[in-house]
Amino acid sequence: MSSYSQVSGVIQDANSEKAIPYANIAVFNSSNGTSTDVNGAFTFADVRFGDTIVISAVGYEKVFHRVKKESFNLYLKPKLYQIPELEVSSNTASIVRLIKPFKKRSRVAYFSNYLGSSWMNGRIFHYSSEYSQTPFIKEIRVLTKSKISGAKFNLRLVNVSDAGVPGEDLLTENLIVEVPKGTNKSSADVSKYSIQFPPSGICIALEWLIIDDNIYYSRSKSTDSGERKRRFEPKFGLLESEDESNSWIYSGGNWYNNIDQGGPISNKDLAIEILLSN
Repeated sequence: MSSYSQVSGVIQDANSEKAIPYANIAVFNSSNGTSTDVNGAFTFADVRFGDTIVISAVGYEKVFHRVKKESFNLYLKPKLYQIPELEVSSNTASIVRLIKPFKKRSRVAYFSNYLGSSWMNGRIFHYSSEYSQTPFIKEIRVLTKSKISGAKFNLRLVNVSDAGVPGEDLLTENLIVEVPKGTNKSSADVSKYSIQFPPSGICIALEWLIIDDNIYYSRSKSTDSGERKRRFEPKFGLLESEDESNSWIYSGGNWYNNIDQGGPISNKDLAIEILLSN
């Protein structure tokens, strides 16, 4: 049986050789994962030679790599995107619509990451004909809670396949959201991307970044090691689910419906609201 090792390296653009920050790295079909830092570097513990790791980064093709040595660099090919034609309205009056609004105190739980797993948690929003007058996604707001100031997560906008499963990124670059300390509606203005609400729906995915700047040590100690418990900030607010089939998690290179996964969040939705405009 192969023993576990610690591997390290850098994820780079195959064309420019520039480092790719905040890439998602995971052992295939496993919850074990990490992220590259702002310089594209990673250190990954508990990996065995022969394991397959999968690397996902916004704007790049997904890569599968079989681990054969402790240090290596990987090169990702930029993904080719088909830019849709935009419908431009002659109406100059500004109209906005808020989808799935929530109050800061309306949460029922928070989802934490104590394992250091490179999870993405997603919520699918379905299209409605009512959105035709306000087709553009202007702003996304997420309920967060953090013990540290400046914790970051990657906000990924993902299309939905005909089968109702999260698919490919709609953006070509990371959308890093910096979270204030405390409980907040952390928001991201996405109006510059001119993204129209897809008829097939959209998955708003929140990706934990497994980086040193996001680590918080709690006062309580682990019963196994006696050391203070470590988690990666921020926590994400959860609400009672309106439709359990809309709640998804990305782990080990695959998307899974939370109903199939079970556990404490199987009947919860991420507290996310979307502001649309014309």
